[in-house]
Amino acid sequence: MHRHARSGNLGLISSNITHPDITASMAKYDGIKNQELLDVEETKNEITLIFKDNRYLFVKLQNGQLVIDSVPE
Repeated sequence: MHRHARSGNLGLISSNITHPDITASMAKYDGIKNQELLDVEETKNEITLIFKDNRYLFVKLQNGQLVIDSVPE
């Protein structure tokens, strides 16, 4: 696993999307919205975003589609 070691605040995740279809599908990300991004880990097939309060977002490409999982959901 390749890890990007960074210090300090990497930023906040926020959204200004207001389209009803997009807003409904974005609700699953409410747990990380406006959370501080602490670190990013990158492997060959996946990127993991690590947020404050032990929240993780796993992003990978599977069969040509983005697959995104979060812990906790």
